[in-house]
Amino acid sequence: MKVLLDTNILIYLVNPASHYHQTSRTAVETLVDHGDTMCVAPQTIAEFWNIVTRPSPRGLSWTASQTRKAIGEWESAFLLLDEAPDIYPLWRDRCAANNITGARVFDVRLAVIAEKYDIDKVMTFNATDFASLTTVVMLTP
Repeated sequence: MKVLLDTNILIYLVNPASHYHQTSRTAVETLVDHGDTMCVAPQTIAEFWNIVTRPSPRGLSWTASQTRKAIGEWESAFLLLDEAPDIYPLWRDRCAANNITGARVFDVRLAVIAEKYDIDKVMTFNATDFASLTTVVMLTP
């Protein structure tokens, strides 16, 4: 089974101070132990970089070097999905057809990516954000 990791999972994986840190680790480790493939999208990596390099309290105040190191580890451990050119028109049309505005545009893009790459599940703590956007199954740790 292929599981696309949402940005919040990546954030909690690297933040031991988070209430969701251990839950995220255990969920990912369990799936990997069962032979599932963890996937990340370039968009998720970009969102992760944005959040962890923000100053505290809204971010983790990481340096670019720290961030690059974490991303490098994921590039080795997880399947990094390509930026397929047909994702953009699918995303644009879905946003327009569903009157999507604001930050939800990022959730729509992940939903389109999951569908494009035949992802079985998306692991996220925000399953309701995806509820009306896709038929892909949401997995909450």
